[in-house]
Amino acid sequence: MDVHPVEALYRRRFEEARSLDAKEADYHALEQGEYGTELRHQAVLDHVSGLDGRVLDLGCGTGLLVEKMVARGLKPTSYLGIDGMPEREAPLVARLTRLGVNGRFELKPMDVRFEDIPLPVADAALFVGLMGFWGYHTQRHVGSIYRKLRCSAAQGCITFPMIWHPQHMGGGYYRRWEPTDIQDLLGLKSKNLILLEREFVVAW
Repeated sequence: MDVHPVEALYRRRFEEARSLDAKEADYHALEQGEYGTELRHQAVLDHVSGLDGRVLDLGCGTGLLVEKMVARGLKPTSYLGIDGMPEREAPLVARLTRLGVNGRFELKPMDVRFEDIPLPVADAALFVGLMGFWGYHTQRHVGSIYRKLRCSAAQGCITFPMIWHPQHMGGGYYRRWEPTDIQDLLGLKSKNLILLEREFVVAW
């Protein structure tokens, strides 16, 4: 069976990180580093409301962000984690059970985009995984997933790297995002855009 290019890239990053003994928070974000992961999670906790309500988490992984939320005293009343890797389900469910969080896992096929699946109404919608880890998302992709999440929840955030690849999984050139690019693309005010060392956090 052929492996979808996105899954192939993900698994290649995973094996690279394992060879470097990377921690769970960092295995699929080698270029961001563990410190970058901590900054990203801190930004979410500081700038997103509704995390103690119904939470929708796209690219949830094993639910590390939920752990940080509960440690901050923000325990979701319900949690839906969506990810393209089936092996994420067992550790995520185990984590939710240990934390006493009412939640579940939903598998998204690799050949289906997040913006093309039905999303439930939530109090907070998060996409701090794929966008933050891989710099190949097009402007169209960023704009469409942002609008999709805004329709699902009154509060939330997405993160994405300052370097983007205009041709999805292709061989085009790399370009650096600038704050004005993001503001123009998404119609944002400056207060909605948080700049980290290597990525942007867009909160609403």
